[in-house]
Amino acid sequence: MSETRLEGRRVLVVGGGTFPGLELALRLHPHNEVLVLDASVDARVSSAGVPSRRLDPTDFSDLAEALGELKPDAVALFAGDGGEALSQVRSRVLGLVHLLEALRLDGRKVPCVVAAAEPAPGVPAALAEAAEALARAYASAHGLRAVVARHSPSAGDTPLAEGVEALLRAPDGASNPRLRSPRKPEESGASDAVPDVSVVIPARNEAENLPLLLDELDRLRRSTRDSIEVIVVDDRSSDATSEVARRTPGTRVMPSAHPAGKGGALRTGFEAARGKFLCMMDADFSHRPQDLPALLAEARTHGGLVIGSRLTGGSEEFTRVRAFGNIVLTLAFGLIHGRYVSDALNGYKVFGREVFTAFDYTATGYEIEIELLVNTLRLGRPITEVPSRERARLKGEAKSKVIKDGTRFLARIVWEGLRPARRKA
Repeated sequence: MSETRLEGRRVLVVGGGTFPGLELALRLHPHNEVLVLDASVDARVSSAGVPSRRLDPTDFSDLAEALGELKPDAVALFAGDGGEALSQVRSRVLGLVHLLEALRLDGRKVPCVVAAAEPAPGVPAALAEAAEALARAYASAHGLRAVVARHSPSAGDTPLAEGVEALLRAPDGASNPRLRSPRKPEESGASDAVPDVSVVIPARNEAENLPLLLDELDRLRRSTRDSIEVIVVDDRSSDATSEVARRTPGTRVMPSAHPAGKGGALRTGFEAARGKFLCMMDADFSHRPQDLPALLAEARTHGGLVIGSRLTGGSEEFTRVRAFGNIVLTLAFGLIHGRYVSDALNGYKVFGREVFTAFDYTATGYEIEIELLVNTLRLGRPITEVPSRERARLKGEAKSKVIKDGTRFLARIVWEGLRPARRKA
C-alpha cells in the first residue's frame, strides 16, 4: 500500500465512535475535514477537536441528512462486530443497506469503504458474510464506488485504519479485497517474534469481568500495528477465571507462582512475558485498553515507566476517602524519593522490561506499585504520565482496602527510601 496520506478531503466516518473507527478518525483529522457518526462517541474524539454526532447508524434519515450536510468526498463505514448474533447481523444489514441507499440517492458516486471486522464469538461467519455479499451486490447493481473489505489479523491484515485510508485513496470497485499487511505472518516470523508489549493481568475471582476486558484487548490487537501479548495470571481463584480467560484466542493463562497477592501474580506474569515493554492492567474492567497505545508511545520515548493518570484522565471509582489517600501517599512518595507525580498508585503502568529484569522483586501485594517506581528511578530512567480514564468496576467489589493497603503503601514508600537496591547478579 502506498504511504501517501489522504489529505484535503471531507470524510464521513460512520460507526467510528469507538475502536477501530476512532483510530481512523484521529488518523485522518489533522489533514482532512472529518465527521464521526455513531450511537456513542469516545471522549477523545471531541477532545481532539474532531466533529461528531450521536446517532444510530442504522437510521436512514439521519444518514441521508449527514451526507447532505457534509457532502463528503469519501465515506467509511465500520460494520458492527460485537454483541449478540441476531442483533449484530441486523445492525450490519441495516447499516450497510441504508448507507448505500443514501449514497445512491446522493448521486455523486462518492467512494465508500465498508470495513468488516471478524465476527464476534458466537456469530456464525455465514451470517456476517451474507450481509457483506448483499452490500457488494447492491453496490454493483447501482454503480456505486463501494469496497467491502474484510479484516482478519490471523491472515496478516494491516491495521484497519491504515488499510481503510489506502482504499479511500484509490477505491477499486465493488470487490472484496483483503486489508493486507506488507509482510505475511510466515515471512515475518510472527510466531517467534518478540512482542512490542506484554500486558499482564493479575486476576482473582474475576470470571464475570474478564471476558469484556479481554474482548477489548483482542479488538485492540486487531486494529493496531503493535504486537501485543496478553497474559492472565490466576491468583488462586475459586471461580472460573482461568477457564473464561482461555476462551479468548491468543491469551496465555497461568497460575501465580508466588505468594498470594497482586504483587506475586504480577511477578509471575512479568517473569513469563516476552515483550519489549511490560504493561500491568487490572482485571476488573476499570482500565481501558484503548489508552494503551498512548502509554506505550510515551514509554518508547524514554524506556522508563509511564503511569495512566486518573487525576488528569478522570475516575468513576474515586470516593473522597480513596482520592484523599491517593493524594497523601503520592505526596509521600515525592517527598521521600524526589519525584512528584499525580497518581503514583494507579495500577495501569507501562515500562521498559529492564525495570523488572534488572532487580529482585519482593512485594507480594499492591505495594509492588512502589517497588516498580523506585527501581525505575534507580535505573536513572524517567517516570512520566499520560491521561487515562478509570471506569467503574463492572461487577463485584474492589479487593483493595483503604486502611490496610494504604498502610502497606506508606510502609513500602519509607522502606524503599532506606534500603539499598537489590540488583540481579
